[in-house]
Amino acid sequence: MKKLALMGAIAFTTFSLHPAFAEEAKTDTARIAELERQVRSLSVVVNNLRAEVELLKSGRSMMRQPSGTAPEDCEAQVAALTERRDKLGALGYAPKHPDMMQLEHQINTLKAGCAAAG
Repeated sequence: MKKLALMGAIAFTTFSLHPAFAEEAKTDTARIAELERQVRSLSVVVNNLRAEVELLKSGRSMMRQPSGTAPEDCEAQVAALTERRDKLGALGYAPKHPDMMQLEHQINTLKAGCAAAG
């Protein structure tokens, strides 16, 4: 066991003293740092996508709710759909995106229904 440890120490000393190995170690350290940066960046993207999925799920459940007839219900639903549309826009959705167009259609339909209800 001591012999193995001694051989390892000699090998480490030899590698660390040789300039090519030292340069390779710096390159490896730089590569590791870059990969860690990429992982952090991708982590942010994943978290944003998770938030977007939750936002879409909440919108889908909102779509299944029956619309109320009271003006307060109509206004609250229009406000909720408008807020959801604005959040998707802030996430980078274009106005022609299918989800944005669907929300716009729902908002207009709900507004017309609210106006007709009184």
